[in-house]
Parts: sequence; structure tokens; C-alpha cells
Amino acid sequence: MVPRLSPTRAPSTVRVVKLIRKDYLHGEIVPNSFLPGERELASRYGVARVTVRRALQQLVGEGLVRAEPGRGYRALLRIAGVRPGSPAAYVIEAERNTSAWTYTVQELAASFQQLLVEDGWQALTMAGKSRSPTEIVRALGEAGVWGIALDTPDDEVYRAVHASGLPCVSVDRVIHSVPVDNILQDNHGGGQQAADYLLDRGHRKIAWLGNVGENEHSRERFTGAEASFLKRGLELPREYITAVAGVDHQRAATELLSRSDPPTAVLSLWTSQSIAVGRAARALGLELGKDLDLVGWSTQKGYHSLIEREYGPGKAPPAVVWSTEEMCRIAITRLLWHVREPGLHPLRVSVPTRLIASET
Repeated sequence: MVPRLSPTRAPSTVRVVKLIRKDYLHGEIVPNSFLPGERELASRYGVARVTVRRALQQLVGEGLVRAEPGRGYRALLRIAGVRPGSPAAYVIEAERNTSAWTYTVQELAASFQQLLVEDGWQALTMAGKSRSPTEIVRALGEAGVWGIALDTPDDEVYRAVHASGLPCVSVDRVIHSVPVDNILQDNHGGGQQAADYLLDRGHRKIAWLGNVGENEHSRERFTGAEASFLKRGLELPREYITAVAGVDHQRAATELLSRSDPPTAVLSLWTSQSIAVGRAARALGLELGKDLDLVGWSTQKGYHSLIEREYGPGKAPPAVVWSTEEMCRIAITRLLWHVREPGLHPLRVSVPTRLIASET
């Protein structure tokens, strides 16, 4: 316990600053928690509240604490070589002439920003599609970022950031060209959960509507679904595999469900494509859960804001979901590790998935 000082030895503001640093910012208090209030600090150090207030304002200027209206002063996390409260960046899509702001990217960027701010850091989101890799790295350096989460298919951006020496991780993408952490959804496990659900319900005429080999996500979800069939001595019916890359999803779903021998269930492990299957089913007079079973895929928030909104309360099909907040928390943690230990070997980290159904 920190001893109280005698009121007769009222220290100056400078001395109170030193005492608060010693007592609360170098050991006694957990980083990101709040300091005692001005009244308690004034009583502990035997000084007027105005002296404590001046000392706290000086610590704010040094980046050691942050004033939060109605809550007090938060002690900011400190890392050797990194100024407390400095920014980390989330860099999205770098391809030219493409729209980067999909729902998932928006949710990831928002989660990354929220978690950083809650932990006492600043957050910077950069859309890099109009900048060259060199320009991106220069802008990040000028912003003084201590870590970067990259969510872009452009390998040149990864190479440029990695070569700069700035700590970086890849979020929701698999990158093989540079040695960085790859943090993504458990696509294989989610694909297996989805197929398990339908097979356990007795379905055998199960269709696959979605991408198959377009990217790492689609390949892993497809092989996860196949693994579920294989462990039962079955095979995903090849006649029902419908790839939709570059085609109208609802039209592809309509053609699939209109066959003379249609499937009784569909795996459509993307949000937009599972919505398209539902719309095609409704147009054909099919009722989900009765005439046709469907399993989709979404973020946890997206399931409620997109899929349930599309189908109505209690009527949305089951879906494999994952948490953007959990993915971003892992990304921030790994970035901090790389700051502390620059020689760490890169990891691939899979964010858990789970299958949920709409509550009636």
C-alpha cells in the first residue's frame, strides 16, 4: 500500500506527477484501468484537488493517461519503444477500380477500431486502392503507426509493409508471399459443421451452391463439407455441385432447385448466396425448413442484421457464424507480441465458427 504523505509536506505539481507515475503507472494499477478520483488522490498525497488536476493534465499531455468524461483518467498501456495512445492501422482492399467496402470488411474495420480505442490506442483505417504500395507505407510511417492489420489481396502491399519493418498481420486472408501471421475464419471446421447438420437430419441429396476453388476460403469450406461426408462413408453428390463465380446467384439457385430431381438441402456458405437461395426458393413456392433445408454463413452480427432481416424473425435458416471482434482481438494481440518480440515466427490462427439457428 502506498503511504499517505503528511499534509504539512504538500508537494508541488511536479512531485505529484512523479508520485502518480510511481504509484499507479509503474506497477500498482493494471494498464487500461482507471486511476482513483481526484478527491482520493488529493487525500492520499495531502494536496489540494487543483494540484492533482494539474498533475493529471500533465500526464495526459505525456500520453500516460487519458481523460474520459464521466469516468475519470485511464492508465494507458505502455510498450517499450511505443508511445502510449499512438495509432495502429487497418488497411483494406488495394485492388484498383473495385469496391472494397463489403459488409464484412466494414464490420472488421469497425471492430478493430473499437477494440483499439477501448484499450487506449488510436485507430487509423486506410483504403489503399487508390495508392501504390510505396505510398501506403509512406502514409503509415508518417502517421506513426506501431502496427498494421492488412485486409487486401494485393501481395505487393504485404511485401512493401513487411519490408518496412512495421509489425503487420493479415486479417481474414491467407498470404503465402511474405512471412506474416494469417488470422482467418475456421473455414474447414465451419464447412464440416454445416454438412454435419444436414447429414444428421437425414439428408443425402445435398447441393453445394457457391464457390469451390476461387480462393482459400471457398476451398477450405468445400473440403470441410466433404470431410463430413467422408467420415460417414458418403460423398458430396457431384451432380448437385453448383459453382457460382461470375454468375447471377439467384438464377443459379433457381436452376438448381427447378431440376426434375432437386436437392432436399443446400449448403451455401456465403451470406449473399444463402440469401439468393432463399429468394429462389420463395419464388418457386418452397418453404425453408419444410420443403428445403439450407445452411448459410455469416458474421455473428451479420446473421442478425442481414440474414434474419431477409427472412424475418424466427424464420432465418441455420448458418455458420464467426466473430469479427474475436478476429480483431487476436490481430491486435499478435501485433503487440511482434512489437515486443520482433523475431517471432508467423502463425496461422483460426477464429472458431459455430452453427446457430434463428430463435422462434
